[in-house]
Amino acid sequence: MLIRVNYQKTPLHIKRSSSKCGEWLNYSFVKKLLDKEFLFFGQHVDLIEDKTLKHEIVNPPSRAFAGTVWEHYSQGKGLRFHNLQTFSRSLRFRVGLLQEYFSCNFTVTAYLLPSKSTELSFSQLDHDLFILQQEGSQNFQITRYD
Repeated sequence: MLIRVNYQKTPLHIKRSSSKCGEWLNYSFVKKLLDKEFLFFGQHVDLIEDKTLKHEIVNPPSRAFAGTVWEHYSQGKGLRFHNLQTFSRSLRFRVGLLQEYFSCNFTVTAYLLPSKSTELSFSQLDHDLFILQQEGSQNFQITRYD
């Protein structure tokens, strides 16, 4: 059904009804990741600043210590985490299933956005996008900037 009706044609919204959804990714996973792993800005974490609905990456050239990351987040910057399947066995398993099913590479990128954010913009989007909103009830508008 997904492939025939929606894939590369229209968005598909599946309402969250299972408590298992939180097993994929949640706040405690992100907190543990920042506390325990050796992360760098630009490689594992990006700081995103919203300027007139165009998201700009504003990374300092250093290691992403938990205190520094949370300080930037409290100042209104969004966080983007890359390749999270590297740090989670369950995500790695699920990504493996998706790669097998679709016969292509998948990666897990997570956004932690300030509560005022209502739009995600992607420039030079050259890939398919699957979004799973883990927490909150915010409705997001997804736009493409060329």
